[in-house]
Amino acid sequence: RPAPALAALSIAAQQAKQQAPEASAAPPMPASLIVDAGFSATHVVPIFGSAALNYGIKRLGLGGKLLTNHLKQVISYRAYNVMEETHLINDVKERLCYVSLDFDADLALTRFRGKKNTIRREFVMPDYVNSMRGTIRDPNAPAEPAAAPAAAGGGAREEG
Repeated sequence: RPAPALAALSIAAQQAKQQAPEASAAPPMPASLIVDAGFSATHVVPIFGSAALNYGIKRLGLGGKLLTNHLKQVISYRAYNVMEETHLINDVKERLCYVSLDFDADLALTRFRGKKNTIRREFVMPDYVNSMRGTIRDPNAPAEPAAAPAAAGGGAREEG
């Protein structure tokens, strides 16, 4: 069974052939690269002219599980012991990690402090009483106003 990205590519190629039956009228297909990052492995498939190049397909033994375990080790070393909290670290990874389209520019941006750093986010851990999921907070956003104190003499009322 082909990977979902490859299946979509073959369907798109079939539709393109049906819409443009003349080979000379169809524009040349560009080359592309599909990277399918899975749980335990990552597959890399080069595409040229709407066909996968079999000799270039690679399987890397690097997947989401390895990244989650690495994040657990880094966080446990620096802050909290989260080695048994796989579901929490997986949630952090899925909500905060991303693939940079311009790695050098994003790396330079992370060196700034304050409002110039638009990438930095804070993950607030869940307390498992009021919230079961952690929340993401932008450190540059204005602070939320504190809850209004109760009105003077607003304690329990006595019925009489």
